[in-house]
Amino acid sequence: MRRTILVPLVIIAAMVGCGRTPTPSKAVPAATATVSGHVFVTMKSGDVKRGADVAVALVPATPAFDEEWQAIVQDFEKSLEEAIAASREAYSASEDADQRWVAPVESRGGYYKSEEEDARRRQAESAHQQASIAGRAVSDVWVTYRARGDAMLRARASVSVRTDVNGHYEMAAVPVGRYYVYAAYNVFDNHLHWMVPVEIKAGGQRADLSNSNERWAFSPRTRG
Repeated sequence: MRRTILVPLVIIAAMVGCGRTPTPSKAVPAATATVSGHVFVTMKSGDVKRGADVAVALVPATPAFDEEWQAIVQDFEKSLEEAIAASREAYSASEDADQRWVAPVESRGGYYKSEEEDARRRQAESAHQQASIAGRAVSDVWVTYRARGDAMLRARASVSVRTDVNGHYEMAAVPVGRYYVYAAYNVFDNHLHWMVPVEIKAGGQRADLSNSNERWAFSPRTRG
């Protein structure tokens, strides 16, 4: 009798167990970190200028971002190379035009007004203007790509804060991973940019921005 009764009880228990809703597993919270640091610049005089009210951004260093960024840098390098070559050619043409006009004048010891000499003078003045325009075109390449780079980084930033009066910034609950710390700071005639790669790990991380780690692809001082 005991065996006969036991079998249905076992079956009923198994059926009840199958009917239970499984308890959902708790999601493991993503590891985060607090990222902080100071923005400051040491001048040639030795004075330290704190970067107050400077926007500091964290940009996730994803493969897609790196690929897009590299494409912009390569485009910049090509545009800059072409602009510099055009500028050198224009300045060389300007010097040649000067020689064609000035040399005869100097050899005679003075300017002699004639249609031919006026034509050479006008050619020299035109060549000067073209050389000046070509020189500005080189500067325009730097300015254009600085703006493009800044716009891209601001748009891709996952976190952005501003420094306090002492140049200090802090970002809380930042997911761990690879990032670029980006900031721009103008002090007197110095225009500094940082795009510093960092590996953020759980806990706290310090990332100061100073002369020593300034890095920006579109600056003659820190190109690369």
